Amino acid sequence: MLDAPDMRRRLRALVLTVVAVTGAMGSGQRARAAAAIDDLGLTITPRSASGAVGSEISYTVTVTNRGAGVRNGLTVRPTVSGLATVVSATSEHASFCGHDASCVVGDLAPGARAIVTVTVRPDAEGRAALRATVTQTRSRALAASSTLVAINPPVNLVATALRPHVVLGWNTTSRVATGFEVERALGDAEFRRVATIPRQATSYSDRSARSGRAYRYRVRAMATGVPSAYSNELTVTM
Repeated sequence: MLDAPDMRRRLRALVLTVVAVTGAMGSGQRARAAAAIDDLGLTITPRSASGAVGSEISYTVTVTNRGAGVRNGLTVRPTVSGLATVVSATSEHASFCGHDASCVVGDLAPGARAIVTVTVRPDAEGRAALRATVTQTRSRALAASSTLVAINPPVNLVATALRPHVVLGWNTTSRVATGFEVERALGDAEFRRVATIPRQATSYSDRSARSGRAYRYRVRAMATGVPSAYSNELTVTM
C-alpha cells in the first residue's frame, strides 16, 4: 500500500503527463490551423485608384483556397483607416453580410474562391487605407490592404475663344494636388491630353486650336500620378 508521500508523487506525475499531452494536442491544432490559413490567398483590387470626396468607390476582395483541403468557417472583415467610411459589403458567395460589413463566406473548397465587393466613401481629401482580413474558425487572421487617394477635382471650368487660341480657367480647393492635366477632344472624338501644368496654375492657353472647329475641354488634378475626377466639360467653337 502506498504511503502519503508516494501517493502525492504519483499524482503530480499523472497531472504533469496530462498537461504535457494536452499541450502537445493544442500545439498540433495550432499548427494545423496556421497551415490552413497559410493556404488561403487574399487580394484587394480597387475599381479606381482615386475618387472624389463624397463619391463611392468599389473594391473587389478575393479569397482563394490554394490548399488541398476544404477551409471551413471563413469570414471576411473590411475596415478603413483615414478619412473614409465603409458603406457596404456584398457577396454572392456569402451566407450573410452584416451591418459592420463582415461577410460570412463559410466553407471554401480546394481551388475555389469567394469574392466580396466592398464600397468605400472618402469623407475628406487625403489618403485612406482599406484593410480586409479573412479569419477561419480557431485560427489567426490573414490580412491585405489597399490605399485610396481622395482628391478634390477642379471646378468652374470656363473657356474663352481668343483667336488664334483658347484660354481656359478653373478653380481648385485641393491641398494635395501636384499638378493638373488638360484634355481636349475635337468634336465627338475621344479626349486626349494636351498639357500637364504645375499645381500653382489655374489657367491654360491652348495655342494649337484651329479656326472653324469645335473643341471640348476638361481638366483633372493629379497627386503623385493619381488622378482626381474630371471638372465640368465644356465646348468652344473657334
